Amino acid sequence: MNASRSRTRQRAFTLIELLVVIAIIGILAALLLPVLAGARRKACRTGCVNNLRQTGAGSMMYASDYNDVLPPWRGYPPYNTNGQMNLMRGTHYTRYVWGGNLNRWKITGDVGQPPDCHFENAGFLYPTKYIGDGRIYFCPALPEGPYSSESYEPLLSSDDRGVIRSSYLYNPRARDAANDDFLRRYQKTSQLEGHKLFGCDVITEIKPDLTAHLKDQGYSVLFTDGGARFVRSPEAMDRAGQMQWIDHWFGTPLDMDEVFNLLEK
Repeated sequence: MNASRSRTRQRAFTLIELLVVIAIIGILAALLLPVLAGARRKACRTGCVNNLRQTGAGSMMYASDYNDVLPPWRGYPPYNTNGQMNLMRGTHYTRYVWGGNLNRWKITGDVGQPPDCHFENAGFLYPTKYIGDGRIYFCPALPEGPYSSESYEPLLSSDDRGVIRSSYLYNPRARDAANDDFLRRYQKTSQLEGHKLFGCDVITEIKPDLTAHLKDQGYSVLFTDGGARFVRSPEAMDRAGQMQWIDHWFGTPLDMDEVFNLLEK
């Protein structure tokens, strides 16, 4: 009996041994958690880039069926004014994919919409079937907030303001923002030039629920040649952080242009 008890005592962990094991587990967790977090951010960046790449491909298919014309800022009278974006705030408003006066309304998959309701920008790819279920409009790195898919469930439903805002800017460059010329630079595919910005993550306040890749200090970018990639640019993020809200929009087209130039480098 005594020998059996002795063997039991020998097999048991001492308090010091338990503390050592706990300490080792803590160290391993501290080492692994940043790696896992980094892997998750990388997966989100990959999903984000793929969304933009598919948007670019859908835009080219759309244009091939619409006489070379890319999806407009708005396409219903009186808004289809030869590529004119909303004066002063058109660049900022290229994140909209649908606007109207119906709150929490499930969008139908038809080009025709109820009175005063309309698709905008990349939103035209949805009813014309050049993209899938609408999740493509939202970056997976934004699980919540006004630019996340959770605000528009079931996809695609308008929010409490009767709009749907994507987490991406679409074809946002003005022809000459420095001189207040807010015609869209790229209205047709024949106007596309080189390796220039055609879409990107929303440029807005630098906050965790608004800035998709804050920790990675950059933006996902779609280029006019169809390529898409994540561009690490603390300079672009710093420039965005200097911008201000003006009435209901963030930054001027010229402010945005400066960020776009940094992302094109």
